[in-house]
Amino acid sequence: MYRSGHAQIQEAECLLCDVAAETSVHLFKDCTIVKEFWRIGSLQDIIPSVSNVCLTDWVWLAMDVLDNDQQALFFSNLWAVWAERNKRVHERVEVKRNRGQTKWECPPSERLKLNIDGAFNGSSSSGEIGVVVRNENDVGIAAVTRSFKHARSALNMEFEACYLVSAKVGLILILRAILSYLLLP
Repeated sequence: MYRSGHAQIQEAECLLCDVAAETSVHLFKDCTIVKEFWRIGSLQDIIPSVSNVCLTDWVWLAMDVLDNDQQALFFSNLWAVWAERNKRVHERVEVKRNRGQTKWECPPSERLKLNIDGAFNGSSSSGEIGVVVRNENDVGIAAVTRSFKHARSALNMEFEACYLVSAKVGLILILRAILSYLLLP
C-alpha cells in the first residue's frame, strides 16, 4: 500500500509489524502479526497457505474451500485487519478530538438497529461480547451475550462479535419475520 502526503507518495513500512513494506498481500496474509491473528482463529487449517500469489487470487482460493459461514468469518477477519491498520494510520496523523457523549437514537421506521461490542480482560486473557437488536420504538428484538475463557485481544473479541452477528443474528431476524407473518390476523 502506498500512503500519499501532499508532497510525495512513498512506500511505507507495515504499521502492524513495522518490519516489511506494506503491500496488500503483506497486510492481509504475510504480516507476522496478521499470521498470528489467522492462526488463533477457526479458519487456520482451512485457508490456503500458498506463497507468491496476489491478494485477489488468495481470496478466490479461500472462497473455493470455505462454506458460507466461513466466508462471512473470513471477510470479517479481513475487515478487522483493515480497521486495525486504519486506526494506526489515523492515530499517527490526526489529533484525537473529544467528541463528548453521543445519545443512542432509534432507527428509522420499519428498520432495526444492531449494536455490537467486545471486551477483553488482559489479566485473565478472557473476553465477552454482546449484541443487541432494537426496533424504531426502542423495543429489544434480540440480545445475545457470550463469554470466552480464552481470548487474545480486544480486536479478537470485536471480531467474535461481528462473526456472531453474521452467523447468528441473521437467523434470529429471519425467524422473527416468519413469526410476525404467522401471527398476523
